[in-house]
Amino acid sequence: MRKLWICLSLTTIITLPSMLLTSCSIGSVSGNQYLNSLPNFDWASDEYGDGIAFNNIDQHNMLANSPHQVPLGNITPMHEGRYLDYSKFSTGFQWNQNIKKQAVTGVPLNKGFMPNGNYAQDFGVTSLAQRYLRLNSILDWNPATDYDAKYNRSVIPLQPRKYVATYNSSEQNENIKYNQLGFSSRKHRTFDNTIVGTKNPFENTNLNWQYINEYVNWSGSWFEGPIVPPPADVIDAAHVNGTPIFGNVFLDGYHGLTREMLKDFLAQNSDGSYKIVDILINLAKYNGFDGWFINNEANGAAPNGSILDYNTMYEIIKEFNYKVATASDPNIKKLKVIYYRNDATVSKGSHGYDDQETIKMTTSGYQKPNGEITPTEIQLNFGEIPDKTVDFLKDNPNYHPSDLHTMVDEGANPKYFGTYNFRQLAYQEQLRPPGKPSYNKDVYTSFSTYLDAGAGTFGTDAYNWAKANGVNNPIRAYLFATQVTNLFNTIQFSGTNTFISSNDEGLQSNRFLNDYQGLNPSGSYQRAAFISDPRIKAANKGKVDPFVEQKIYDYQGHGGYNSSSYGIGSLVKEQTTLFDEDQILNKQTNFSTGSGVQFVERDQNGQPIVANNYPWTNKRLTDILPTYQWKIYDESQRDKPLNINALSGFYDYDTVYQKGNSIAIGSGFNKNGEVLPAQWDNSKVYDWDILGTNLISNNHQVSFVYYDGSNNNTNATVNFWVTTTDQQTMLPTSQSITPDHSEKLPGGWVKIDLNLNKLSNISSSNRIAKIGLQIKPQTDKFKFNVGQFTITTPSTNNNNNNPPQEIKNPSAEYVINRMVNNKELYNIRFGWESTYTTNLDYYAIYYLYEGKWYRIGETTQNYYFVKDLQSTGHQITLMIKPVLQNNLSQPGYVINVNV
Repeated sequence: MRKLWICLSLTTIITLPSMLLTSCSIGSVSGNQYLNSLPNFDWASDEYGDGIAFNNIDQHNMLANSPHQVPLGNITPMHEGRYLDYSKFSTGFQWNQNIKKQAVTGVPLNKGFMPNGNYAQDFGVTSLAQRYLRLNSILDWNPATDYDAKYNRSVIPLQPRKYVATYNSSEQNENIKYNQLGFSSRKHRTFDNTIVGTKNPFENTNLNWQYINEYVNWSGSWFEGPIVPPPADVIDAAHVNGTPIFGNVFLDGYHGLTREMLKDFLAQNSDGSYKIVDILINLAKYNGFDGWFINNEANGAAPNGSILDYNTMYEIIKEFNYKVATASDPNIKKLKVIYYRNDATVSKGSHGYDDQETIKMTTSGYQKPNGEITPTEIQLNFGEIPDKTVDFLKDNPNYHPSDLHTMVDEGANPKYFGTYNFRQLAYQEQLRPPGKPSYNKDVYTSFSTYLDAGAGTFGTDAYNWAKANGVNNPIRAYLFATQVTNLFNTIQFSGTNTFISSNDEGLQSNRFLNDYQGLNPSGSYQRAAFISDPRIKAANKGKVDPFVEQKIYDYQGHGGYNSSSYGIGSLVKEQTTLFDEDQILNKQTNFSTGSGVQFVERDQNGQPIVANNYPWTNKRLTDILPTYQWKIYDESQRDKPLNINALSGFYDYDTVYQKGNSIAIGSGFNKNGEVLPAQWDNSKVYDWDILGTNLISNNHQVSFVYYDGSNNNTNATVNFWVTTTDQQTMLPTSQSITPDHSEKLPGGWVKIDLNLNKLSNISSSNRIAKIGLQIKPQTDKFKFNVGQFTITTPSTNNNNNNPPQEIKNPSAEYVINRMVNNKELYNIRFGWESTYTTNLDYYAIYYLYEGKWYRIGETTQNYYFVKDLQSTGHQITLMIKPVLQNNLSQPGYVINVNV
């Protein structure tokens, strides 16, 4: 796709053979001198580190009441030193920027691969005879010898999901799938360490998995490594919401890829099969993701075969498809490939197909014994339209229109966020006077968007604005960036109104019309939208762009909402993990985005355990997110958006029930990222669709935990709001239901419960499709938060009878010690075994300093990394505390690491 990406790659460093270590005296045969000379790493660096200098002993993050403690004794690290000695501790392929970070910190890094691996000189070897020795070929990858591999594994298997049992808009079409191609982290590089979390609330975080059919983690380059699995934390965030996620093989001949760089990628076994196929399969299985996006632009603008013959790539993909289809292991059998090559098309002219390379690739699918062929999914080029697929689909009945994806570049066109009419990309389009488009819905394809950093570019611009406009606390500046990113992520999917309606129109940008013609081509659309969006409530944002105000943000003259709002969800139907056909349904969510500026736990009595000054991101802690962002409406006008300047939905990081955020109805957020009270009309009743479902049984108990902004709960009367849908007519019926039980919780929170057996005639033909809340305001200005949703099947819900979590056999694999500002600080890679994991939410990690416990981390793995700790008597004391979803009390397991 002709982009230059800055992403990194990794493989497996090995110890140089001893016979070579003595073979030459010119230069050093050891890299240790170089590694020892590397400067301390700056974790406060925005470019390479977390961007915030985190204080491990901040009193705001001190544990007020220590849990019961189980001592696990003293442990001595397997390795210790001033730097990570790669000759004794392999972490696989590392680009030079990775080495500068990891060697002096020991931090596990996100994974990536250069096919041929490293040169020895990358690790400081200067011997003339050995500096160009190849190490860490991708063909040598082995998780048993790569100490970073285990940190790059996901924990959550792909959760099954179904389409929601009703339509959110009459224009939604289940046949049209949406794939997203974009960065999944703020820096989108393999020197990121998002797999163990960061101390910054701002990340490039997707919050709308319900619309994404397949997510492609875009990354890789010829110099950092073209083969990049998705980071494990992002895999978990996608999987908990039911979305398959793909790694990227980015062969980029436009920017420096050479034939020599692909030597090991093209290596063959004696029988002619390709070694890389098994590596790609085993990587996906071990790390736990769902397949690979093959971006084959290896030849760039040069003729086929200049760097890579497309026939070779065809054989590799065909072999991959065969091995996957015939595998007995279900974790392999589920894998798939999506293929793209530069200028890919399936169009057919008078002399045949225009792109024989892509057409040949469509024959790479596995043919079953019954003759059925599983097609290779094809990503078409920018500018392709469904019209060009008609002949191909006639000629290839094994292909469905949804197997072909057209594409638009939203990364290069941020103006499309929230207004681009995706029907022009998915359907055959015709123009009828007076300039209004019409669509032939019998001719269609799926579609993709290429995003780069996507909504994160709006957040980065907002961060720069905040720093220049008096937000001196970096945590709050980054939270503001997070809120702006969240807003525009939702705008991308739900339009500028953050509300999907059957009346959504959008704007045109195609061969017939260009509704964006009046936009200033030299201006920043990110900044123009930032200025015009009324939900960003900050003074002195800048001068309004007249076109943006008149064409995109015209809410002031249009009843309080925008006339051109259109999102991906205006066309693509929502999917949900909340279904009860073929699975037992016991799920809970705090709507965690996997980040925050504080961290809240609850003890067994519901009392909060709070780290108050705690910037963090760990997307392993992402929860099931709201299906509808945001479907809030006046009960008397259900398909009409509310005034976006007065009332909308947000993620709230200041009013938190558990983890780092809740969801809220407010009017907007200020420059500190704080959600502000909504403006209500207390003569109206408001309905809030929160979660889409597909339930064929009413044998479920549901509950919400909410806070109406008052400790005595007087701001609103709250009921359940439930929608059922007849599956033949697809007509929805919604009703308000009084809770069975209401319980006041500490801090003004309220828990309400409902047994769904109050709904009659629920079956496969009449399904429960939406669960939310009805709010009758009693005053006109307040913020309304929801902190938790639970759905259980009573006959199978035995969570309260679970045996306690037990931790044992702790170990520390490496300790790095460095002098920083005249203090000796320690970084530790450590792990433990656990004997019970059902109902585990996460592990909280605490550090003991001068008799006080401080929160320093959280993970869902049995491995973790902590940094910048001071020792006491040559020991560092850590506590691992399991946190269960039902908040049952658990002990903390204490280890002393000898240093």
